Amino acid sequence: MSDLPQEILEAIVDQLDNSSLQPFSLVATAFAGPAQARIFRSLQIHVDGRVSKDYRPMSPWQAQRLFSSSPHLALHVQHLIIEIPLPERAVDPRILTIPARPTQCYPPLQAVLPSFTRVRRFILSGPVGRRRLWVLLPPELKKVLRRIMLLPSLHELVLNGLTASRALITYAAAHVPVLSVFAVHIEPASSPAADLPASTAPLRVLALQNVSTSMTSFFASPHALHTVRDLSIQHTEWPIVCTILKGVAGTLTHLRFATDTLPRLDALRVLELESRAAQEPYSLRDWVPAFLQQVPRALPHLAKIVLLDNYLSRASGGETAWTHDGNVVDLAGYAGEIHCRLAFHDYPVFDSTEARRELRDKVYQEFVRCMGEQMPAVRDTGRLSFSTIRVS
Repeated sequence: MSDLPQEILEAIVDQLDNSSLQPFSLVATAFAGPAQARIFRSLQIHVDGRVSKDYRPMSPWQAQRLFSSSPHLALHVQHLIIEIPLPERAVDPRILTIPARPTQCYPPLQAVLPSFTRVRRFILSGPVGRRRLWVLLPPELKKVLRRIMLLPSLHELVLNGLTASRALITYAAAHVPVLSVFAVHIEPASSPAADLPASTAPLRVLALQNVSTSMTSFFASPHALHTVRDLSIQHTEWPIVCTILKGVAGTLTHLRFATDTLPRLDALRVLELESRAAQEPYSLRDWVPAFLQQVPRALPHLAKIVLLDNYLSRASGGETAWTHDGNVVDLAGYAGEIHCRLAFHDYPVFDSTEARRELRDKVYQEFVRCMGEQMPAVRDTGRLSFSTIRVS
């Protein structure tokens, strides 16, 4: 088996669960490399907090010891999460906290981060409610964090709950194809960043959430979003959404957000809308039909609408009927397709009883009937499709 082609070994490794990877790596010398690549592909370095799914958790001290003794393993890390703890926190004498001072994790972080030179997805996260954390970090730690953000291999950067300089965000928008900015405060640059390389991979996909005033100011500035094609905005007030959309009106082709008013976006091709079904009897929220009727005017080149409707079930039984007010959604002038997706929430993963399956089927059938009655022109021309997902 040690003579198997590398592609076959990698395919086998991808089918193994995490608990089987280490034993597999010990079977033969040739198995060690592919197994290690899978084990260390996704790494989360943190002091405390929740462990992200599919990421290998490790403390800064563990990471420093491992990658200093075996530096070749760091080359396998493609997805990296760094969670920065608070520089100080209240001490409860009844609880033993290790480390006693979170700043003790900074030196091992500074030592190990330069080892990761092939990262493709980098998530840098701070504590909720402490956006000013970045400015409190020691300069050397910020330097090594920036070094990862400047890696030529980096494809996606996620900044969550921090303060970042305007120069850094400007660089990310010019070099990282996919950028996510969640609850970030953007500081104005005190001086031009002369050391930043020239643009190599302009920003194409942008996700914004809990947009701050400084984020609005930055992303609404001229040329900040002129290359963006795919935009997602969540948990943000509509006036802010409108301000940001002005910068992408001529280039945006894919948009995800929830609102009741639609600006004119001539280049948009795909629109995703998310809502929660009104409760028993179930129906679309009032804003959805009104919103859809604006599409022909505001989005003249739209090719597809994805409508995600969230269904919140009850613990047992439940109403299955869907209804509407009898009015047909006027989509005259829209020649694209509409895909309606029903997401079932509150169903436990272990609940697979026949009664529960029948309830889901009935709800879904009612959903299909109701959507078809509200959009008969799209249905009758074969442009209306449906699917369902379960969210545990």
